[in-house]
Amino acid sequence: MSAQPANIKRWSRKRPDYGCAYRKSEYQKEIALIQEQVHYFSKHPTIMPVRAGIHRIACSSSEYSKDDITQALGQFTPAFWDKKKPKTYQYKAQRFWPDGEALLNINLLYGPTTPQIASTAKIYLDIIPNKALSPAQYRDALADLHSRLPRLKVSEVEYHLDLMCRDRESAESAHRFIHRHLFIPYNSEVRIVTDKADESLYSVHYDRDTKTYTDHISEGFRKSNKATPEDALWYVRFEFTAARSSDKRNRVLRAIGIDTLPGLLRNPQVYPALKNRFAFKRFKSDKHPAPWDVADRDTFQRLYNRTKVQASNPRALKANINQGPFPWLFDMYIAAAKKFTWK
Repeated sequence: MSAQPANIKRWSRKRPDYGCAYRKSEYQKEIALIQEQVHYFSKHPTIMPVRAGIHRIACSSSEYSKDDITQALGQFTPAFWDKKKPKTYQYKAQRFWPDGEALLNINLLYGPTTPQIASTAKIYLDIIPNKALSPAQYRDALADLHSRLPRLKVSEVEYHLDLMCRDRESAESAHRFIHRHLFIPYNSEVRIVTDKADESLYSVHYDRDTKTYTDHISEGFRKSNKATPEDALWYVRFEFTAARSSDKRNRVLRAIGIDTLPGLLRNPQVYPALKNRFAFKRFKSDKHPAPWDVADRDTFQRLYNRTKVQASNPRALKANINQGPFPWLFDMYIAAAKKFTWK
């Protein structure tokens, strides 16, 4: 037998290094940290370990014009478009409403660019609450808005689930853990969006695939803006945007019975909107089907999607997935979603 060429490395049985992400000690350390956070806030008199809520709401109408909106809500200030986003309307204006209280930040889009948009939504209102508002105050502000513009249709609702953390270090560690194991069915593309002001504050967006009902899902960690440092809590946020659309693949709001603001205020439907939209998963062992790219902030989602297409035996790949590595955390998310009310 001829000798092996010197420039060719001999094959080795040594298992490749998949990074520290799935090393047992690191995994247990991160779970213990999250459990510590949960225990801490479970003893807190006013703060729940996981809180659910509604952030952004978008409404549209084919009946109202820009003049109708300004007559009902007051004058808006012209605003500039984000160049990175598609321009579906010609004009954008903004105002804080109502005067003197600034409970809601309302962006008004008008002048649709296509006849198709004009037939369903002449105007589009993007509504973001003041961060200091309680759910009850947010509900009352939306009820006041409905009384002035009763023919608005709810186009999007952005639901969120927050895992509370005591400090930035805890939030970063918890986010790494959740981001690594979060699994979104039918989604293949994962984009990391970094905050320009602070590169360690970033969100991860899971783009909608044609097989799923979601508009977009994102998660990241951030700090709440409160008056005093003691109230400025860190949290890991999971967001899901449900949309109302004529597209059969993307009409979550219609499926859960939300079409107008009174319907949303009567029953926000947090749990039905989030049901079956996400899960936490990991492989049962450190024998991963593909190398783990730590530098690329790799996740179970990416690793699974990258290998399932190439797997010679997809059943074996699925058999190596742990469906519930930490069911207590998932159960807490679901419980928070079920308990949410506007009160």
